[in-house]
Amino acid sequence: NSWGVLKGLQKTNFQGRYMGTELANPDFVELVGSYGFEGVRVQTLNELLIALDSSIKRPKLSLIEVLIPSGLTDLR
Repeated sequence: NSWGVLKGLQKTNFQGRYMGTELANPDFVELVGSYGFEGVRVQTLNELLIALDSSIKRPKLSLIEVLIPSGLTDLR
């Protein structure tokens, strides 16, 4: 929910004073549901694996929204 790189630079170079880095995203699961498709929000690897398995078995389009903890910059 933010521009992570810019937020990191502002944290380092401007003592944590932030400007223009926070984003307000829509509820993507609700949005895709309004078009008649399935959507799910996941936060863990296990939830993602379950959602992927379910999604592959569905005959219709589906959306998987993966939430990443705030401040996480290394996704390895």
